[in-house]
Amino acid sequence: MVLQEYILVFLVTSFAGMYGLIFGGGSFLTLPTLFLLGVDPKVAIATNQLGAIGQTMTGSWIFLKNKKVYRDIVTWVAPAFLVGTLIGVFVLIQIDGELIKKAVSAMIIFFAFLTLFKNPEKLPLDKVRNGKKVLGLFLAFLLGIYTMVITASTGTMLTFVLMYLFGLKFKRAIENRQPIVLIGVLPAVLLLWINGFIDPILAIPLFAGRAFGAFIGANLVLKTRSHYLRIVFSIVIILLALKSLLL
Repeated sequence: MVLQEYILVFLVTSFAGMYGLIFGGGSFLTLPTLFLLGVDPKVAIATNQLGAIGQTMTGSWIFLKNKKVYRDIVTWVAPAFLVGTLIGVFVLIQIDGELIKKAVSAMIIFFAFLTLFKNPEKLPLDKVRNGKKVLGLFLAFLLGIYTMVITASTGTMLTFVLMYLFGLKFKRAIENRQPIVLIGVLPAVLLLWINGFIDPILAIPLFAGRAFGAFIGANLVLKTRSHYLRIVFSIVIILLALKSLLL
């Protein structure tokens, strides 16, 4: 890759960092760019995960500083997500990729419509029904695997899990998913680095771009009313999911 291509990666990734922090699915923007530039798919996915740490690290820092993170939720969900990501490093996907894409898109559309009409209230963790806790942990575990082998839209689906199974409002779900993903992905990325799947030079614009975009996105989340964020969030992901289903 030449200098102009690294600059392009930084610019695309900056927007992806802002977009991904709010809506999830920033990798829908970064991965196609890397593929078009001729980066090996496995290296692209692994290095993109390292870049995404810039996003979750920045978001976690800003939301922790503003006291928006529920430590009980993070300490409950993050270990399940972490186990999933570690398994995901070694998982070889056997199911047809198109089938996975369509199933995920259909699920996103369902939850997006639900998001338009339902605004959950935060419940104390000890008030959340045990059945919802178990299902939430299981889905967090599956999303950990998913994020290491498919990557895109993990943040979107984790937002739904935190809203509908742990009772977080939309903005709180965005804010709390950042440290959960950070804790889960860090060890998995270290394993990928040890096994030679990380391009350290390519990681620089990916990490810097995601961090810069996340800084802008986190401040937008803090300053924007949850109602407006939910509406835009639902419209955007419905359009993306329909595009995946129809193309």
